Formats: sequence, C-alpha cells, structure tokens
Amino acid sequence: MSYDLFFDAESGKKINAKSFAAYFTERANYRVENGPAWYGNEDTGVYFIFDEPADGVMAFNLNYFRPHVFGLEAAVELEKFGAAFGMSVHDEQEDGPEGPFARERFLRGWNEGNRLAYRAMLKEQTEPVLTWPAKRIQETWEWNFGRPPEQERVGENLFVPAIFAVELEGEVKSVAIWPPECSILLPAVDAVLLPCEQKGKGSEELALVEWAEVSASVSGYQVPGTGLARFRLEFEQWPPEMAAFLAKRREAVGELKGVGLDTILDQELVEEAGGG
Repeated sequence: MSYDLFFDAESGKKINAKSFAAYFTERANYRVENGPAWYGNEDTGVYFIFDEPADGVMAFNLNYFRPHVFGLEAAVELEKFGAAFGMSVHDEQEDGPEGPFARERFLRGWNEGNRLAYRAMLKEQTEPVLTWPAKRIQETWEWNFGRPPEQERVGENLFVPAIFAVELEGEVKSVAIWPPECSILLPAVDAVLLPCEQKGKGSEELALVEWAEVSASVSGYQVPGTGLARFRLEFEQWPPEMAAFLAKRREAVGELKGVGLDTILDQELVEEAGGG
C-alpha cells in the first residue's frame, strides 16, 4: 500500500531523464539507479521514490504503514522539487483541481491514507508491532533529521550523535553512542553506549548505560533547544563528577538487536486501529 503523486511537466520547467538525474544527484540522501531516484536517510530511516519522467509525467511513491514522520520528511523534498520545476501535482488521494504542490494538502492525504493502512495491515499481523508515542517518534526524527546541519553549526570538535533503536526485553529503547574522551552534544535517550574503559583496549568495547545513571552526571549542562533535552559536554578538562563517571569500568553489553526506525509505528494509530 502506498501514497502516489503525479507531476505534470507541461505547466513548469521541462524535465527529462537528464535534468531529472542532475537534480537528484545533487541532493543529499538520493541515489539515481536505472531511472528512479531512491531517497534513503540513514539517520531517520525514511525512504521513498521519485520515478524517472515518462511522457512529461513523473510519479512519486511513499509507502504506507509507516511512522507519521515519513510524511513530514517527504514533504520537505516534495516542496523543494516543486519549487525547482514548478510542475502541477495530481493527487489521487485528494479531491480538487491540479496545481502546485501544497504541503498541508499532501500531509492531510498522507495521514488519512496511513491511518487506513494501519487498520488494514494490522488485521494481517501475526506478531506484535513495535510502537512509540507519536511525540517521541517526532522528537527522535527531529533530532536525527536536524543532525547534519547541527553538526555543521557546532563544528567538528563537538560530536552530534544520531539516535538509533534497539530491542531490549521486548521494549524498544532509544540509544546514542558517546565515543571515548569525546566532547558531545548528547540528547536525552533511554540508554547510552559508552566505552567499557576510556583508554586502552577497553575503549574498543561498549557498555550500555541507562539514562538515569548518565543523567546524574550531565543534568547540569543542559542547553536550550526544542524537542529532546540536550546536554553540551565540552570542556578543556572534564569536571570531577563527570571524569569519575566516564572513568568507571563497565561490562561489555555484547550484541544488541537493532530496530529500524521505519518499523516503530505510532502508538496512537495502532491503538485506534485496534492493534494496541
């Protein structure tokens, strides 16, 4: 099940295979292979496809039964494309005349279609689905989506980690990595992967430290920001309490079961569909 848009080139700039490939090759997170432009953001887990134009028409495809942030990220790229080529949009999910891409109209159609897909797909699920509340999904997405510009803003001396997910004892936990002896802009997550030792051979193995323990050392260094709480840990010399926290020897966590962010569904939509 998917959401499909069709762009008509007649009303805007001419687009052909060459200009199509040139546009998407220059944009981040795309690969152009055998015609289509495949979008895949490794930080956020969002993906979708722009098909190569045929007879002046180009199709866009976004899968349903995904976290709601797929629509938010797709809207960014659709707006950029629409501004670049000025093509008219035909949206089969929304009634009304063709015209320029409209973000709110797209999101309205996407969200409604995604809601219906939850109802249909959950009837076929034989295994429990993984969920987070929509607010948590969106805050994690906002952090990961904004990570590249944030890293550029703060410079290479301050690490901005991506947030990823692992499954522990049947629950999905958010996790970030704090490399050894590294200044970091650390988001509030469920757990942090730290070196078993800050120096030497132990720095190559990682321990999983619950946020309650991490928070006790970093809480005084929170900086302003929307969404997830964040902590700027950048010092010429680590404060004593933080130095002691980092120096603690820990047991290696071993192999973790990673969870794709694209598979963590909106808890509210699952419950509404009767799958909670």
